[in-house]
Amino acid sequence: MKQDEHIIYQNAIEAGNKILANTALISMWGQPRTARTRLLKTVFTNDQSITVEAGLDWKVNDTIALPSTTMNWYELDTAQITSYDNVTGVVMLNKRMSYYHWGAPVSTAGQYNGIDMRGEVMLLTRNIKIRGNDTDAWGC
Repeated sequence: MKQDEHIIYQNAIEAGNKILANTALISMWGQPRTARTRLLKTVFTNDQSITVEAGLDWKVNDTIALPSTTMNWYELDTAQITSYDNVTGVVMLNKRMSYYHWGAPVSTAGQYNGIDMRGEVMLLTRNIKIRGNDTDAWGC
C-alpha cells in the first residue's frame, strides 16, 4: 500500500461525511410519543393488520417493528402504518408480515411470574429534526 492511499483511508474513517459532531452541549426536543405497546391479538404470516391498544398517538407513515416472539431471534418484521383506528387499536400496514408474532388481549404476567409474554410493537419513527449551521465550512 502506498503512503498516500493510507492517508486517504485514514481521513475517510476519521469523520466521514455523515456525522453529528458536538463539541459542547446538545439538546433535543420533540413531541412525546408512545414508543411501544403489546400485541392484543396474534399476528400470522401474511397478515397485513395488527391489533394494539387504542388511544395511541401513532400516525399514517410511522414505521413500526415487531420483534420475534419465537426462539428464532431474527424473525423481526418492520412496516409502515397506512391507518390506525384510535378506538379499536387496529393498525393497517403497508406490507404483509413475514413471521408469526404472539399476542393476547390481557397481560400474561400472572401466569409467568410477572413476565408479559405478548409480543411488543415498537414505534421507530421519531419527530426530532436536527438543524445546524455551516460554521467553519463543515456543511451542516
